[in-house]
Amino acid sequence: MSSLTSSLYTALTGLQTNQSAMRVVSNNVTNANTPGYTRKIAELQSRVIAGTGAGVQLGSVDRYVDQALQVQLRNTTSDYNSLDVRQQFFQRMQDMFGSPDSNSSLAAMLSDYSTSVTALTTNPESVSLRLDVVTNAQRAAQNLNDMSASTQQLRQEADAQISASIDIVNGQLQTIDKLNEQIVAAKLRGIETGDLEDQRDLAVSKISEQMDVSTYTRDNGEMVIFTKAGRTLLDGNPSLISHTPAASLQAAVTYPGGIDGITVNGKDITSEIGSGKIAALVQLRDTTLPNMTAEINQLATKLRDEVNKIHNQGTGLPAAKTLTSSRPQTGTAASLTGTVTVTLLNPDGTAAFSGAMPAPGTLDSAGFAAALNTVLAGFGVGASATESGGAVTLNGGGYGIAITGGTVDPGGGQPTTNLSDYLHLNDFFVGTDPTGADLAAVIKVRDDIQADPSLMSRGALQQDAALNWYVGAGDSSVVTALAAKLTTGTTFAATGNLAAATTSFSDYANNILSQNASAAAQVDNDHSFTESLKSEIESRFGSESGVNTDEELSNMIVLQNAYAASGRIMTTVSQMFDVLLSLGQG
Repeated sequence: MSSLTSSLYTALTGLQTNQSAMRVVSNNVTNANTPGYTRKIAELQSRVIAGTGAGVQLGSVDRYVDQALQVQLRNTTSDYNSLDVRQQFFQRMQDMFGSPDSNSSLAAMLSDYSTSVTALTTNPESVSLRLDVVTNAQRAAQNLNDMSASTQQLRQEADAQISASIDIVNGQLQTIDKLNEQIVAAKLRGIETGDLEDQRDLAVSKISEQMDVSTYTRDNGEMVIFTKAGRTLLDGNPSLISHTPAASLQAAVTYPGGIDGITVNGKDITSEIGSGKIAALVQLRDTTLPNMTAEINQLATKLRDEVNKIHNQGTGLPAAKTLTSSRPQTGTAASLTGTVTVTLLNPDGTAAFSGAMPAPGTLDSAGFAAALNTVLAGFGVGASATESGGAVTLNGGGYGIAITGGTVDPGGGQPTTNLSDYLHLNDFFVGTDPTGADLAAVIKVRDDIQADPSLMSRGALQQDAALNWYVGAGDSSVVTALAAKLTTGTTFAATGNLAAATTSFSDYANNILSQNASAAAQVDNDHSFTESLKSEIESRFGSESGVNTDEELSNMIVLQNAYAASGRIMTTVSQMFDVLLSLGQG
């Protein structure tokens, strides 16, 4: 009788255990396409009582995870997301700045400007050709303005996205902290934790998309998370990451200094983040885009200074009646050598009055204004020179005004130039960036020249046989010198990602765009390779740790058969009990 009871109990354990195992298989099949879900395996154990087999029991429900492959997948995912962000930003840069062969690119506009100046040398009095020069110059300046604004806009977007990514990391750290508590408590009660661990791993994967991290799990099931540099992000309690995005960004606002760092427990970890979306955004904000700014700033500065140096050697016809410094000279005093000629011109270019200003030695802007005023006041027609805050204004008293001659040594290793250029009296391109970091943001053609292109310098003051000063109609000496400067080499220092070079302005602009296009192409290649690698590792991880529905359905058939067999045993034992009972009654 006891043997039959034992058999009945043994068959019952078979029913119960196979039923539990069926639940595990069913859960696997149901979650086959659930992100982050890993295959669970029901471990069956022989039940032994007093040294005698007493059926079967469910030992544990284990999840199968290849830890090494999981770490590799997280690292590759982090690299992929880094490249994905860089690809998006480089594509936007390409869209904003144009390709090197585009007719609307900065290089093309500077080439158009150079071509129009060359055309003007053949007929300097042509109204349409003068208008072409001014229009093309302003288009190039506006393109520089737009490139600068777009670059700073992208930097600010990158900084804002850094903050958004940090919010994601902090949210997932808090999620993992709660899951840790649940997992530890469940393990203490002997409850399976596979699904909770899947949720925790999924949260870690979401963190890995944003930044590279490392983890380890204690014996009690609690997970600890570090940055790759060893900063603790979660150990008992989460250490939340902090970053305050900038309200606005200009070229001179940089990290460290003007931009808030990424901190954990008061420690700046900005430079420690090696991959993931955050690392890419930091690189874009602090290196890639500032390099672009440095390149276009150098181009704008060289364009302004080289063109203005030549433009200040001449005058328009008729000459401007007032000349004012386009930017103040507030530096140290400069040395002037040679003779400066100050001339008041009639509309036809002939001199109404002319006088010489002997080299006064070393003066500041106020000193130069006083010396010029001495000459102008001597004409007795109300002409004057004044200075305010480093800016000098020459008033021709109703006449056109032009100055020529004199060599100024500004000192400090700066190149010598003419007095008009030193005081910025007759600049073609204007714009001042006090920081010196982003002239491209403000450069433009002088307003009065835009309104009246005849004010553009084309010829220079010269003397006839009788030593009278004049500006001749058809004189293209200044325009010719400017055309030569635009088409021949200008020396550019190594800046951003570009090496030092001696080249034309349009070719330097082309170098900027070409370098950006080349970097974008490299990012595209790296992105494609990493995407393929990520897909391959995901496939391998899925094969190792994911659910194979065909395999699970096969397991289900095995369990169904085992369940049915246990049921047959119970039926047989029940029948045997009935026989025994009937025999006892007989």
